[in-house]
Amino acid sequence: MEKLTRKQAKQRTRLRLVEAVLDHVRHHGLTGLTTGKVADQAGIAQSSFYVHFSDMDEALQAAADKAGAEVRAIIRDARKSMDFSDPYRAFRSAYEGAINALLQERAFTELLLSHRRDRSSPLAEALRHVLDDARADLANDLKKAGFEAPFAEDIDVYAELMVGMTLTVVEALLDERIHDADRCLRALASITRELTASARGR
Repeated sequence: MEKLTRKQAKQRTRLRLVEAVLDHVRHHGLTGLTTGKVADQAGIAQSSFYVHFSDMDEALQAAADKAGAEVRAIIRDARKSMDFSDPYRAFRSAYEGAINALLQERAFTELLLSHRRDRSSPLAEALRHVLDDARADLANDLKKAGFEAPFAEDIDVYAELMVGMTLTVVEALLDERIHDADRCLRALASITRELTASARGR
């Protein structure tokens, strides 16, 4: 058997608790989420929960950070092969990666859509951090692709618009107001190509 140091064992238990929070949220949302249920699912005593987290808000924040990092990694991988010599295909690929990642982590996305504007919740703060990272990644991609002066100061606006449109489409797909993701991808790519055309001196 693998012999763990005390620090490794503590990290593993913390991870089990975070996974238990995420599993509960995936299946039940926030309804009925308690330290007791999370501890049971993680296979530890309820009192041990407080060795790792001060309260459920802190555990939710850690869970949101983990799920957000996973979603961001999927989106980042999808963007690696983007070729901005064909802006339409590049934008379509970026949107497709982001939308697929968010639909794949539906529970996280539902939390993101419903709690991101709550200014009093540590969970909401973690969710906003995920969006901030996504905007920063997009802005960097646009800069690398040549969306520079005289529009460099507006790159953050383009990134904001792209993130906002992505969330709007994901919400429409989750709510089944729209059923065809391919139509959404075509529209998003076309709109963004036109929005950014002048920023590349075209």
